Amino acid sequence: MRSPYRIPLLLTVVSMTLALSGQADQNWFFGWHAGIDFNGAQPLATNGAMNVAMGSATISDASGELLFYSDGIKVWNRSHEVMPNGAGLLGEEYVTQAALIVGQPGHCGIFYLFTSANAPSTDALRYSVIDMSLDNGLGDVVAGMKNVLLANPMGEKLTALRHGNGVAAWVFSRALLGDAFYAYLLTEQGLDTIPVISHVGQNTFLGCDAGFLKVSHDGTELFHLGPGCQIAEIFDVDAAVGMLSGAQDLFMQYDLPNVLISMEFSPNGQFLYFTQYIPFDSTSVIQIDRATGIRTILDADFDYQGHGDLRLGPDGRIYVAHQIEGFVDVIEYPDLPGAACGFTPAGFALQVPLVSYQGLPNNVLPYTMLTLDLGNDTTFSCATEPFHLFVPTTINGSFSWQDGSTGPTFLVDTSGTYSVEVISLCGSAIDTLLVLSGDDEVDVDPWSGILPNVFTPNNDGENETFPLLPVPMEKMSITINDRWGAPVFRSDDRSLLWNGKKDNATIPCPDGVYFYTGSVQYSNTCRMYDRPIQGVVQLLR
Repeated sequence: MRSPYRIPLLLTVVSMTLALSGQADQNWFFGWHAGIDFNGAQPLATNGAMNVAMGSATISDASGELLFYSDGIKVWNRSHEVMPNGAGLLGEEYVTQAALIVGQPGHCGIFYLFTSANAPSTDALRYSVIDMSLDNGLGDVVAGMKNVLLANPMGEKLTALRHGNGVAAWVFSRALLGDAFYAYLLTEQGLDTIPVISHVGQNTFLGCDAGFLKVSHDGTELFHLGPGCQIAEIFDVDAAVGMLSGAQDLFMQYDLPNVLISMEFSPNGQFLYFTQYIPFDSTSVIQIDRATGIRTILDADFDYQGHGDLRLGPDGRIYVAHQIEGFVDVIEYPDLPGAACGFTPAGFALQVPLVSYQGLPNNVLPYTMLTLDLGNDTTFSCATEPFHLFVPTTINGSFSWQDGSTGPTFLVDTSGTYSVEVISLCGSAIDTLLVLSGDDEVDVDPWSGILPNVFTPNNDGENETFPLLPVPMEKMSITINDRWGAPVFRSDDRSLLWNGKKDNATIPCPDGVYFYTGSVQYSNTCRMYDRPIQGVVQLLR
């Protein structure tokens, strides 16, 4: 519990902090209607509506349930139907990284779908926005936010990286010609269409359009592959500003052979895995140990159309696409060297008769998933103005407060325990706020109820009237009787007090003991008090 303090504000916001969730990558769709569901203890072969030779993208919600997937030309919802506005995207077939899905930070259920096309097409790098609240929660492409052009001409290379602040995201692409890498920043405010440009590494030219950009799993390095011009390079990434530096030429550093197809980092970053292509001869899978420089051939397939893309799965294994086969290869322990990595040919069987082609889904960033913070425990007294707690509606979720109400706001007008649970596509969270009673601090009776028991109306200017009231009174009623019970004074006027004379007239009452009864009404800052009074007072002159 935090230290209590009094709240003078009329409005209090439920703030959001952000934590990462890996469930966004739990479903893959690729190849000829093939799919993998990673939600169970072991991956499960499944199926989808998409037939794609190369690149695709898939996104799931924070509980691992499918949201949608795309080949860069169409978008299918979780029911495997094309979204109402999901056809006619200007990506193209046979593109290595045809699509990339990135959730907008701070707007659960809003996704940016980036698409690339076969260079030098004029339909180069574009994006469309998908709102999961549309089409009764199945999602749809937002009208007016479809096929928005970002840059041209660009290569077929797309990947994403979390910003150094852990919230925003960088979207990287590669210019078709020259040495320029483009990084676009996606924040809570939307996409900044002015890229950060890094001029680094080798120049590319026509024929270098295909290839991959891949980010190391700790977010510190970016790999660039251009098979058409024998480029394989790794850069350091400054995730705070989106800049690349420190190019490493992997062909020179590790004497890589022939044409490379794709690449993947091991989880710990020590090992690089490549698929290699020898034209009209064979393909193979290679591991490079960056610590020792040792190169290990893990598998060779003398069908020259054999191996394709490599991708680390959410289960920690690397999957290898295999052209026109009903399986994908699996690297069981990618953080181990050589044969210990457990390369398993045909390690995962797809649903019959579905097949893999060359591509696997693009990488997916973990959600920036909200956790709730209702703020500090506090006190509420009669001196506190009522205030509202509210949950930002941008999370696109359902709300449940402690009393069962479901609105995004809740009025706090008394002490108690307040809690809210939010369930959304980005996850669920709950927080509790304890509002302590401030009455002990503020609601204190300002009068003990004791009146003086002697007064001296002797014209000396002191103690001349009775009762001497210690606090201002709203009302007063008093009757004073002598010892035989005869009334000597009565007043219902809080300003009219007894001066020691009969009915406050001219005849002085004798010294002695008198009895009084009545009531008074007074207040503090919190409430009104009604108190009976009775007792004796001695008149002395």
